Amino acid sequence: SIVGAEGTFTVRPEKIHLADPDATVGADESSARGRIRSVVYLGSDTRYVVALDAGGELVVTQQNLATSSMEALAAQGKAVRLIWKRQHNFPVTG
Repeated sequence: SIVGAEGTFTVRPEKIHLADPDATVGADESSARGRIRSVVYLGSDTRYVVALDAGGELVVTQQNLATSSMEALAAQGKAVRLIWKRQHNFPVTG
């Protein structure tokens, strides 16, 4: 499940941080566990598609400040915890 959030919402991919599955989550943060399903290395950025344990998926985009293409691609299949600030949850209505 997604911790720290209720209802249906969206969050921008660049606001989500990839962390170890057992990472501590702050009181002002939301989180979800999942597994990296695919990795797309785009030069300056990497896009990770994460299959959530609770169902569905989230896309995470990270700037490649210190990550090589080989390091990014090696993340595929790894278990992760996605963490983001609650202020970045945007309710979906309709």
